[in-house]
Amino acid sequence: MDKNLQHRIIAISLPILALLLGGGLFSWQLLRLRSTLHQESVQKVMGVSLQHQIDSISSNPSGGRYAAVIASPQEQPQFLTQLRSYAADASVTITRWAAILPPPPTAGGDKNQPKLPANLQRIYSSLEVSGSYVGVRKFLYSLLCDPRLLTMTNVRWSRGAKPDTTRAALTLTRYLFTQSN
Repeated sequence: MDKNLQHRIIAISLPILALLLGGGLFSWQLLRLRSTLHQESVQKVMGVSLQHQIDSISSNPSGGRYAAVIASPQEQPQFLTQLRSYAADASVTITRWAAILPPPPTAGGDKNQPKLPANLQRIYSSLEVSGSYVGVRKFLYSLLCDPRLLTMTNVRWSRGAKPDTTRAALTLTRYLFTQSN
């Protein structure tokens, strides 16, 4: 009788065990299928996004950047407003700003400065900002990423009066198109 009972238990439990195992495998395969379909949809979305970026870059190869603006009475106030917005975004303070006259031309010419076209003019500005190190770095990076060509020279970093304050002083050069005679 014991063997007969054991055979019945095995005969009943084996199909149930097989169904449970099969159901588990089916669920696992279903999860894999859903994951694959989700990855495919994400890849399609990323592909469309990438195609939009490629189209926008190919339609504007300069990336929206430009070398100079036309000289006008509004140019300097607009430039200062842009500097102030970068400073506010980076949580730094512009402690000093001054327009610098261009150096007088030397007889032999300055070999370090390439000659500009006749209708292009350099405008120099002395600039000093202070704030946290991260803020000053973010401000300078904003200047580098500006769509307008800006040249930074004579960059000097120093500590501020407070231990958590950093100062940066630099000469910023921007370019203007002038009227040709």
